[in-house]
Amino acid sequence: MSNLKEEVRRLVESGAESIAFSDTFMGDEGCRTLCEQLKDNRHVRSLDLRGCNIRSDGAVALATLVSSNSTLTFLGLEWNGVGMLENGFQVLLLFFFFITFKPRVE
Repeated sequence: MSNLKEEVRRLVESGAESIAFSDTFMGDEGCRTLCEQLKDNRHVRSLDLRGCNIRSDGAVALATLVSSNSTLTFLGLEWNGVGMLENGFQVLLLFFFFITFKPRVE
């Protein structure tokens, strides 16, 4: 995950407004790392996480991120396993509650 931290840090420091990690299969651990790196960021508007093997634990991290980050306006989550585990549905409800008033999800 240190490579992911370094890559996110580099992108954030460059002032990037769009970050794409699609098809990286980072999983929940990588998603948590990414969210931790972005929690205080006010530049990134678009986050593409399609095909990253994110499940309910990653969805919790994303819900926390979007609840505290008003800059993010797009979050791509297609081709992930969010909601596949037993608590996935509750996590999805929490997640969509937060994004109803903030970013759009596709």
